[in-house]
Amino acid sequence: ASFANPSSGTLKAERVGETQKVRIRVSSLDESGAQAELSVTVSPVIRRINLFKGSEDVTGKTLSYSRSVPVQLSAVCTPIQNSEALKWSSSCSHVSVVNGLVSAKASCRVTITAAALDGSGKSASVTIDFT
Repeated sequence: ASFANPSSGTLKAERVGETQKVRIRVSSLDESGAQAELSVTVSPVIRRINLFKGSEDVTGKTLSYSRSVPVQLSAVCTPIQNSEALKWSSSCSHVSVVNGLVSAKASCRVTITAAALDGSGKSASVTIDFT
């Protein structure tokens, strides 16, 4: 990873290829000689999310299922090490989604979205018609 000039007091990681630990040391500019050190873990941001039903990529597709059987979805992120950093959501109040497990209490058309929590703004969705 490389870091932008921290003279402004803001440190920004750029071109992070893999997760790594970084030690940051700061010193005061006055005569006090105060110093501090902090260790942080820097990870690459998610560049793409794909949703799967089994081995089938269902990103952007419309699926149909009976509401009586829950549907298990999974997400694969690029880079792969960030797959756990997702928030799942449902567009319909009759449908819940927890860690990709989608359960419907009533018939409806719902959009299920997995959104990255790393600040990248990446997300992926699938539409499901529950009958």
